[in-house]
Amino acid sequence: MKRISKFIGKPQSILFGFFSVTFFTLISKILGLGREIVLASSFGTSWHLDCVIVAMEPTIQLGMIITTALSTVMLPIYIDKKIKDPEKVKSYGTSILFASILSLTVFGALLFFFNKEIAMIFAPKFSTEKLTYTAKIILYLSPMPIFIGLNTIMGTILRAERSFFQQAIVQVIFNIITIPLIIFFSPSLGETGYALSWFLGTVSMTIVFFFLTKKHISFHIDKNIFFGKDIKETYKLSLPLFLGNGIGSVNQIVDKAFASSLATGSISSLRYSQNLLTMFNSVFVSSFFTTAYTKISEMAVKSDFINLEFLLKNICKKSLNVIVPITFWIILTADRLIQLLFQRGDFNDNSTSMVSVALISYILIILTTPYYTLSANVLVILKKTKLLTIVSVTSLLLNTLLDYIFLGFGHTGIALSTTFVSFICTIIILIILQRKTRINIFDFKVFLNSLFIPLLILLFSLLTKQYIDELLWLSLVTSAYIFIFVKNNLYLLKSIIYKLKRRRK
Repeated sequence: MKRISKFIGKPQSILFGFFSVTFFTLISKILGLGREIVLASSFGTSWHLDCVIVAMEPTIQLGMIITTALSTVMLPIYIDKKIKDPEKVKSYGTSILFASILSLTVFGALLFFFNKEIAMIFAPKFSTEKLTYTAKIILYLSPMPIFIGLNTIMGTILRAERSFFQQAIVQVIFNIITIPLIIFFSPSLGETGYALSWFLGTVSMTIVFFFLTKKHISFHIDKNIFFGKDIKETYKLSLPLFLGNGIGSVNQIVDKAFASSLATGSISSLRYSQNLLTMFNSVFVSSFFTTAYTKISEMAVKSDFINLEFLLKNICKKSLNVIVPITFWIILTADRLIQLLFQRGDFNDNSTSMVSVALISYILIILTTPYYTLSANVLVILKKTKLLTIVSVTSLLLNTLLDYIFLGFGHTGIALSTTFVSFICTIIILIILQRKTRINIFDFKVFLNSLFIPLLILLFSLLTKQYIDELLWLSLVTSAYIFIFVKNNLYLLKSIIYKLKRRRK
């Protein structure tokens, strides 16, 4: 036990970090899926759940707007200080932490005192009864931004210190706490119990994060905490990201505002499908980016741009090998997948239909994730954050226009709007990255090769579906995509097995 503790306490390699983050992300998302199953069985796609989802939007997003921007800019600066001036790195991390607490307290106060007005902004087409219930949930969750912000900053400190294992394991805590609380509170509190469970799970993460990061935090407070040179530089670089993240949140407000005029369950259906998309993205894409970003930052700090471009292209290629076969498999099997996962209790046939159509409309966003995420990260590391504002403003205008145009297709139209915007903004950010930095991470040949065979299987499967027994058809489709997945990732799988065997020795 002491050897394990000593090993975990040391800075970890990118490879170990990747395994840690991937493993615990997988565990967390399995638990998260369990949470969604409990939620679907308990509440289905009720109007109360629609209200809770709308209420959670500002309480979660306000915390993320500031701290996601700060943490993105903070990581490369923290690493740079750790290399050049390690004595001051603890003070720098503390500055970001305290500045976040101050700003997020203001946001929490706004939620507390203006809960009714905020509910009307997020869901203008709700009835009076729905607005009243939404405002009440916003009031209850008003402290949430503070805890979400603290979790983001403390998690970034652990990443910068290469404590990937510690950062990864905390995400499991949330669902371990939240799932039993939903089961406990839902019979007496209904959908309000879900909101309360989410809040208590978030607070639990904050407590664990504090104990893991306290050795990297200085409790000596002076004027430099808020007005030092480093904190000013971080805020200056973060400002465009604040705007970008803010616009991203406005996009979600716009989506919810349009969806509030649709049939009951539209908002819940979008939320279920978004969460499934997030789970898939976290397990197969983001877990690697979490650790790779530390390596990317280190290479950028050393101005090793030739190897940086090679690394980014390699990440994109490996990501496509993983996500493409799974993406097309989900398109073909969405109905059965949703039915298997959620259709029980209050989650009926209509709920399954609404969620599966939304999931199909969203799923292609995954194909843009490697390119957009890596491009944005590189621009941030190279301190070209103002350029991201251009992309964010474009996304807001396009999203609003397309939401309006596609509203006639119901909640499916809103999901399609988001997908189209994702593709357009990815193209824009790739062009910006290439023109401003001469770094080109998009290889059309690699992208086309990744799509070719899975797309042929998709088309053939659709053409033959009505002529084959459904169970046999599902088995053949699943087998085909499993074969493609293993074939595309055989070298990676062998490398992982080989390195695990060496580590055991």
